[in-house]
Amino acid sequence: MKNNRSNIYGVSLTTLLTMLSAACSTQKSSDVNKVGPAATGIATSHAGNRPKPMNTGEALQFIEKNCFDCHGPGKPLAAAFSIPAKDILLKDASWLEGSALNQNAYQSIVNKYLKKVDSPSAMPPEFKDPEQEKKLGNLISWFQDTLPGAVREAEIKYGIKPEFRSNIQVQLDAKCEKLISGWDLQNRFMLRALGRPTNQADAFEKDLLSEAEKAAPASAEVRKKIVREILSRPEFKKKFEDVAIFKLAQKIANSGAIRKYGISVEPRLEPKVVEDLQSEFAQLVRKYYQTVPYPQLFLLNKVMVTAATAPLYTSPAAELGRLAEQQRDKYRETCEPPAAGQTWAECTLSPKRGNYFGTRGFLVSKPSAMFQNNNNYGRGGDAHQVIFGEVLMANTDGVSGEKPKPIPQCLDVTADKRWVLKGKGNLNSEKAAWGAIAIPFYGRVCQGCHLNRHLAAASVVFRPFGFSGEIIFPEMMVADKGNPVKLYEDMNLIQKTRAANAAGEDPRTHVSHSDASATSFQFIDPAFYKKLLEEVDTNSKATCFPDPADPLNMDKAKFANSLAQYGEFLIHQNDAADAPVKGSASVRGLTRFLPSTFANTNSTNLEIIRDVNLAFSESGGLLLPMLEAYFQTESFACTGR
Repeated sequence: MKNNRSNIYGVSLTTLLTMLSAACSTQKSSDVNKVGPAATGIATSHAGNRPKPMNTGEALQFIEKNCFDCHGPGKPLAAAFSIPAKDILLKDASWLEGSALNQNAYQSIVNKYLKKVDSPSAMPPEFKDPEQEKKLGNLISWFQDTLPGAVREAEIKYGIKPEFRSNIQVQLDAKCEKLISGWDLQNRFMLRALGRPTNQADAFEKDLLSEAEKAAPASAEVRKKIVREILSRPEFKKKFEDVAIFKLAQKIANSGAIRKYGISVEPRLEPKVVEDLQSEFAQLVRKYYQTVPYPQLFLLNKVMVTAATAPLYTSPAAELGRLAEQQRDKYRETCEPPAAGQTWAECTLSPKRGNYFGTRGFLVSKPSAMFQNNNNYGRGGDAHQVIFGEVLMANTDGVSGEKPKPIPQCLDVTADKRWVLKGKGNLNSEKAAWGAIAIPFYGRVCQGCHLNRHLAAASVVFRPFGFSGEIIFPEMMVADKGNPVKLYEDMNLIQKTRAANAAGEDPRTHVSHSDASATSFQFIDPAFYKKLLEEVDTNSKATCFPDPADPLNMDKAKFANSLAQYGEFLIHQNDAADAPVKGSASVRGLTRFLPSTFANTNSTNLEIIRDVNLAFSESGGLLLPMLEAYFQTESFACTGR
């Protein structure tokens, strides 16, 4: 996409806002302006005879009837477009909000309606009930009315179809049916952002609002007054940092998973270490949230450590000594514990760790290793969730979809082409795709996550890390002691690589180039893993990130061979050349984390996206103004929240 300042929540929302707010007036040009003069960027006319929109209940029932069996939880095509359980699906349309896949779903429906063989391919290929197919136009009109941002995004990405372009005014003002009173909002803000109710014995808190303001529904002026005046006081600002900033950062870092896996992960971490890792990212955010733009917090080469966690970030001298001299700086790190009287200290990460996505806290939240079938794909999915707020639903052993497109050449240089024989030594047995190339080669559906969402690249850049986030040095793989393969075998975390032959079976694992038809075997042994580790260190084309506008375009592919570049690419992949603030793609994730942290709901809406996005643009990307904007929305002040 060209000249879009951001791609928030799967919607190029700042593009739609350029003519609605002076805050966005710096944008000089946009693809939207090439379409039509409407103030919201939506074309002012279409080919007439627009079908009557379904109501939301009808649309959700249509989706349940025609789409659930393929796209529901655990279904074959869940990775291509995820539909929740039926009780959530049919409740309301909020589950559709925030998905970056909405524009693809909409466009596939348009292609089906127009009977065009085009990308994205239309699903289902054939309707079981012909009468259902006749309702596609009504569903498209519902999309245009209900999810106009997704419609606009599809028109920018795939081009407007003259036969069925939209003419919908984008309704950015999400109205709440009933606002709580000013007094109730003050209490809500105090409880959720400061961790305590309003103290009526304190004159400032008691008299912040007039009696009329306390009793009336919380207007925009009252919402602004509550948030701004409370946070203007140093004692409240400090409490806000301790509660709201800390709680949000822990939500983003998925600290619950750190607790869940940290106490059982191998190599084992002590309970005190796990406890401190749960606050690791939150401490960094609290230190830098007022000076470093929100997206850059993930890219800082810093980590906060305690006396318990500092040793986790100190490279073993013996392992450094076995590295070639030119490689040592990539792995060298020494974190000093906090000084006497201090609990936390800042430490600089090694280039091998790079940024937040290489910290022990992040890596422990998703234990994995290149030795397992998961092959670090889960860590790639978690990185995607942190940035975009979008959970990638696991889809294994399902339908592979259409014939796959070619593997990008920049990915095809990796040696990780593993296919596993389910029957040892039996070439006629079923083969399971495992490696970075094997899975995306298996089918188009697999490519939806492994190429388009960069899980194949993630499996490469996360290779140097073990289950508890420890760095695996290449020479460990051929050492007599400390060999991770032997250690993990002894812990029963991975299958033994060389088992004794039984009944004539060959224990070797099949490795093919890019398909399941090869007829030769290769041991997957420690030497093979050493080769994979060295590949990341020495090959500048060890992995790649396809062009966002055309994920399978081999000519435009971008190369990366470090974790830092992986995080950098994900965060900046949707930035435009003239964007005044970089990293706007990550704001889409923030607009999902804010409601789930402070309103106990996983859904967001256009009001939250709009206001947080504008605060992002106006403040240079700082977190505090975006939080203030969220707490001032009608959505936060709405009854039932």
